[in-house]
Amino acid sequence: MSPLVSIIVPVYNVEKYICRCLDSIKDQTFKDFECILIDDGSPDNSGAICDEYAKDDARFIVVHQKNAGVSAARNAGLDVAKGEWVCFVDSDDWVEENYLQELENKNEGNCDLVFFNIVDEFKNYSKNIYEPIDENLIPHNFIPKYLTQEYRGGPWSFFAKNSLIKKIRFDKEIFFWEDFLFKIQLLCKSVGGGILTNIYIIITVLMNLLFAKKSILPKQCQC
Repeated sequence: MSPLVSIIVPVYNVEKYICRCLDSIKDQTFKDFECILIDDGSPDNSGAICDEYAKDDARFIVVHQKNAGVSAARNAGLDVAKGEWVCFVDSDDWVEENYLQELENKNEGNCDLVFFNIVDEFKNYSKNIYEPIDENLIPHNFIPKYLTQEYRGGPWSFFAKNSLIKKIRFDKEIFFWEDFLFKIQLLCKSVGGGILTNIYIIITVLMNLLFAKKSILPKQCQC
């Protein structure tokens, strides 16, 4: 039986952080998920760490590939995702223990996109640098905020139905703002019929981002 959620984690050169990320996924209160780890040719021990998690927990699946960048890594995860829902977690970030439970609580009706709040971790303090999603915000008002970056959520800021996302891929030829193009395509798919009731908004903080992290880019683009 397919899991409810496929969590896609692109991995590159994050041996210092990845255990915190994977432990936060492993410790979810909601257990029906698969976690797809795409090792994008990591030169450090990140790939080996992923393999250890997969040995200990069958819900973790590891794909090793040559370094091709974060877009190719996320696409590789989409290619094998079997869950009803799909989400992305960066390998140096971590999620709250109710991350998936909040989705399960809203998994009803015709909803096919669920957005949530994010906290950015900078140095030794937490700061929500992304404008919080207001509990009174409705989809009609949320979409302009999302597309104009007033709410700067990336691919890690939502859950999407696999049926919605399966025909969309990240452009591997774009190294900056590729996630912005992806989310425009995703929203166009979701509201193609002009109906916005299929987007649900959770005001709870479910994701913690590590600020000023090293991007996963092809070797020629690494800074």
